[in-house]
Amino acid sequence: MDYAIEAENLIKIYSKSKKALDGVNLKIPKGRIFCLIGRNGAGKTTFLRIVGTQLEPTSGRAVVLGHDVVREPDEIRPRISVVPQEAKVWNFLTPWDYVYYYARLRGMSAREARETCIEALKKLDLYADRNRLCLQLSGGMKQRVLVSMAIVSGAELLLLDEPSIGLDPVSRRQLWSYIRRIAKAGHTIVLTTHYMDEAEALADDIAIIHEGRILVNGDIDQILGENNSSMILEVNGDDVSWTSEYGCEEVIGGKAKIRLGEDERIILEIMAKAREKRCRVTFRRPTLEDVFIRLVGGVDLEPS
Repeated sequence: MDYAIEAENLIKIYSKSKKALDGVNLKIPKGRIFCLIGRNGAGKTTFLRIVGTQLEPTSGRAVVLGHDVVREPDEIRPRISVVPQEAKVWNFLTPWDYVYYYARLRGMSAREARETCIEALKKLDLYADRNRLCLQLSGGMKQRVLVSMAIVSGAELLLLDEPSIGLDPVSRRQLWSYIRRIAKAGHTIVLTTHYMDEAEALADDIAIIHEGRILVNGDIDQILGENNSSMILEVNGDDVSWTSEYGCEEVIGGKAKIRLGEDERIILEIMAKAREKRCRVTFRRPTLEDVFIRLVGGVDLEPS
């Protein structure tokens, strides 16, 4: 298999007491959407900055598009494009200004820049608004301007650091649609997020990172299948304290979550107890969020 990124025992230490990355091993295939998920401070941005040649690892090795990030960064940079988490558009420029002049900075002629700018803005449904000041654009449209800048370069590899952060639900889903469209055009996309629904909706491959370590890596079916993701029973009611007898994993706001084992008889016991306590019971399939909380650790919130 041809890989866009290969990381071997990647370590980054910012200080003697803090390992931002602690032995990361990852192989990211070309032509796919790869999602690195984790809590704030888990090491997602550090990983992206290293493979984006903005930061050198303390030890270990990272190879991007066949080139070492430390020894051959100049071979990598023309072939990648990065949208940092902190990136913002300036209100008094237009989408055309941003995308066209970025294309020029990437070395395109004026004619080529115009042609690719038109194509990129149309691809992200921004062409009709190309001459509006960014001040007049919605948050979702501003984020699409940044993504347009990333794709206008024709980069093989796009690195998107939490691209949907701060967007409303509709704008997030619109952005997801554009990211899928870009991927279908042949780009490899690596994005970071702490939104589980975003990873489930977009990613071909997923890795969960926690405190600088990769906990799991694979497609969503592999991750769910390999992490004891049996059916989940949810109990809702005024009193769900009794669910602790059945291995309740989490209680939030009057809702208890029980992971079912192989013994089906326990279901009948729980149903009978729920009727007695006037609780409602529902069954559902496990989600990526369930796996994430189990692996990373959550906080039990008792009803107030």
